[in-house]
Amino acid sequence: MIIYESYNQAIPSGFVVFDSDMMVAGINHRVKEALTFVKAKNLWLEFERDYTNPSDSNAIKIIGCSKALLGGIERHFIGFVPRGIAKYISQSKFYDKVQPILSNILANDYTVENIFLGNIEIKFHIIGPVELYQTYQTATAYNELIFHLNSVNRSILQICEVGDIVSLWVKPDKSGVVVFTNKGGLMGGEGKMGYVPRHLQERIIENISKGGLYNSEIISISDESCEIKNQELTPEEVKRIGQEAMDRYYKRIADEISKPYKPKGSFNINFGLMEEVRKSRKKPKNGDIIHISTREKECYLSNLDDLEIDILDRSDRILGKLTFRTDCIRILRCLYSDYLLEIKVINIHKNGLVALSVTPSKKAIIQ
Repeated sequence: MIIYESYNQAIPSGFVVFDSDMMVAGINHRVKEALTFVKAKNLWLEFERDYTNPSDSNAIKIIGCSKALLGGIERHFIGFVPRGIAKYISQSKFYDKVQPILSNILANDYTVENIFLGNIEIKFHIIGPVELYQTYQTATAYNELIFHLNSVNRSILQICEVGDIVSLWVKPDKSGVVVFTNKGGLMGGEGKMGYVPRHLQERIIENISKGGLYNSEIISISDESCEIKNQELTPEEVKRIGQEAMDRYYKRIADEISKPYKPKGSFNINFGLMEEVRKSRKKPKNGDIIHISTREKECYLSNLDDLEIDILDRSDRILGKLTFRTDCIRILRCLYSDYLLEIKVINIHKNGLVALSVTPSKKAIIQ
C-alpha cells in the first residue's frame, strides 16, 4: 500500500512559515505508530517537549494527531524535531510561540513476515508569529544544524562511518546543497552522499556565499539514512580560525629553524633554473659544486612567508632560487646548527629542474 499526500493547510492569520519541509527524525524507529497515523483521517501535528530524554535534553517530540471514529483524538508519538532545530527552539523563547503543520506524507507499507521493508517520510513546516520571523532567522543560537540527508546515495553510505568528516557544496546555480565524502579516495561527484534538506539550504547558501563555512560530520548512519551535524562558522569566525592556524604554523616553522638540529646524512633538494641561465651557454653540469646565499636568521623569522635561498655557481652567478618550504627549512636548520654544506649537481632535467645532493658536515671547533 503506497500513500502519498501533499498538504496545503491554512496558516493562521498573523503567522508565517519559519522553517519549511523538515523531515520528522527517528520515524523508522516508530513505524507502527507512524503508519497508524498516516492511514487515519483529519491529520495534524503537535510538539511536545521531552525533558527526560536521556540522549538529548533539548528533544522535542512530534505527536501525530487525528480524530477518532467515535469522537475524541488519537495521539501517536511518531518521531522528533531534527536535533539542531530542537536545540534552538528549546533554548530560546520560541517553544511556546511556534507550532508544526503537515507538509506531505510518503509511505510504502511493505511488510514481509512481519518485517517492515517499506519506507515512510513525514514532512512538516514550523510556523510562528510574523513579528518574530526575523529574530528566529538571525538568532546566534541557531548555529548548530543537524539534519538527515535527502535523496540518499545508499551505495556511498556503505563505506561511511559515524565520525567521518563530510563537506557541503553549493551548486553553481544555488539550486541546492550537496553533501560529499572523500572516504575511500572518492573525490568530486563520486563521493556524493545526498542533499541538505530544503528548509536549511537557503541559510547554508547565504552563509557560504558570504565566506562562512561548516564543520560537518556524520553522527548516525544506517543502510538508508544518515544524520549530519554541522557547526556553522561565520565569515568572522573563519577569518579568526584561519589566522590562529596560520600563527600556529608560523610558530612551528620558527621553532624548527631555531632549535638545534643534527642531520642524519646527505639529502636531495630541487630548484628551477632562471630563464636567462637556461638560455645561456654556460649552464651547470652534473657534478658541479655550487653554493648558496642566505640571510640572517632574524630576517627569515620576521618574514616567514619569504623563505627563499639563492643558488649560485662558483662565480657567484645566481642560478635560481630554492623556494620549496620544506627544503628551505632543512637547509636553514643545518646552517644555524653550525653545519657546513657540500652541494653538488646530480641531475639536470630538460625543463630546467635541477636536482642537488646536499652533504652536511659539522664545522671544526677552533680552540
